[in-house]
Amino acid sequence: MACALWLRRRRLGWQAWCLLALTVAACLIGFVSALFHSRAEGGFPNAEFELTFLDSNGKPIPGVELRVESRLGEVDYIYPVTDFEQGHAPRSNEKGVMVFHHVGHGLEFGADEWDLFFLIPMGNRLPPLFVCRFLLEGREVYRINFHELYGLAPPGPGAVRVTRRWKLPETLRQPGREEEDVDFRLVRHKVTVQ
Repeated sequence: MACALWLRRRRLGWQAWCLLALTVAACLIGFVSALFHSRAEGGFPNAEFELTFLDSNGKPIPGVELRVESRLGEVDYIYPVTDFEQGHAPRSNEKGVMVFHHVGHGLEFGADEWDLFFLIPMGNRLPPLFVCRFLLEGREVYRINFHELYGLAPPGPGAVRVTRRWKLPETLRQPGREEEDVDFRLVRHKVTVQ
């Protein structure tokens, strides 16, 4: 309103009025588009990850240790790798095989998303980022984002599923609920360390 009065006093032409009208319309469309937020909620599927670490000659590498970190480099215990606990990190055995799991219990994360002017994606549309670092005697030999581990196995009907008796980590245990049968998607992958 103040802009319109100012323009009327200045006796500006139709171009200025058009510019004002377009600016007001753009602001209104931007404001209205911001009202149409969608809330996406989800979680990572239950999975048993079996990674086999081999050297360049195909021989197994025992003693590779898993370390899970946030995008800021902070160590994250229990989530998203449920059996990565403080003082206990999954390690590869004498055959070079490391097994670890993700056990979800309901919604694990949410994302708030919307489209500015109904065209430009805004907000957070991705799951939280966790990095799985695999260390051998303190040296990183392999790295992968946690959510990318799921892409190492075939999706859909070709996915292998297994049921395991799962003992909850101490920090997640509740009275009368220490073990349960869990259905896991099995992800197997071979990692060659150079």
